[in-house]
Amino acid sequence: MKVLLLHALPLDERMWEPQLPVLAGRDVHAPKLYDLGSSMDEWALGVLKLVPGRLVAVGASMGGYCAAAIARLAPERLDGIVLVGSRADADAPERRPLREQWIEIAREQGGEGLWEAAAKNFFSAGADPAVVERAHAIVVEQEPEGLIRAIEAIRDRPDSSEAVTSGIPLLVVAGGEDTLIPAEVAEQLAAASPNGRAEVLDGCGHLPSMERPDEFNRILTEWLASLWVACRRWSTRPGSPSGSASPACCLPTCAGRMPIRAGISQVRSRWCSARRRRSPTPRCWRRSPGRWGCGCGGTA
Repeated sequence: MKVLLLHALPLDERMWEPQLPVLAGRDVHAPKLYDLGSSMDEWALGVLKLVPGRLVAVGASMGGYCAAAIARLAPERLDGIVLVGSRADADAPERRPLREQWIEIAREQGGEGLWEAAAKNFFSAGADPAVVERAHAIVVEQEPEGLIRAIEAIRDRPDSSEAVTSGIPLLVVAGGEDTLIPAEVAEQLAAASPNGRAEVLDGCGHLPSMERPDEFNRILTEWLASLWVACRRWSTRPGSPSGSASPACCLPTCAGRMPIRAGISQVRSRWCSARRRRSPTPRCWRRSPGRWGCGCGGTA
């Protein structure tokens, strides 16, 4: 299973250092987003080009916006999506003046200015000072041009809520003391998805993966393991699309093209005449007059 780690603003891929040991047995990719384009969609397409095949996208704050864009642009590439201190909707119009202010700060003062203006408030009062200092050290190394592109991409991002809640396995992790994106946003987003799950870390700020790595790692690895278990259950069934248990399949597909919409626990089957096997009912099946049609062209 490939795991794509997408960082927050104004940090970079090093924010995921606490997760690397527990993900050591997986194919992990953590790109730096700032140089991949000037919009969230360009970033999404850029990381998909860098990381071929199916994957689980894990995005913190700004990285979550990129993960949501992947869900909107290429849902067939996703085995799951994890949003950490993030959301799926577009930037609110009333936040535009704040974004313009951040752009000006980044242009004149770089990462240090953004740290003082916003990022130092990403952590709760009880956060480990060593963690806060590590974040500060990463932020001050960022180039102003990259930060400006990132703020503009955040400001102009489209709404990806429908794609994120369409049925792709979804985990939303929030800090109970996040002042930027309240925990209620995470709970509402997860509730809107048939495959959604929300986890709130009490007393934590905007970046749970950095502030509370042990708790976050447990939540993430258990959730990833649940995808693998579901994959094995499906792929070892007679007539399954994959034919064998493989980390690459992870979610059942109809003829390898159309990901199912419902949860794996909700999968039902019908007989497909073209492939002479049973095929999952949700999404890949379409009802025509008097018969069911499978995405591969057969009928039931």
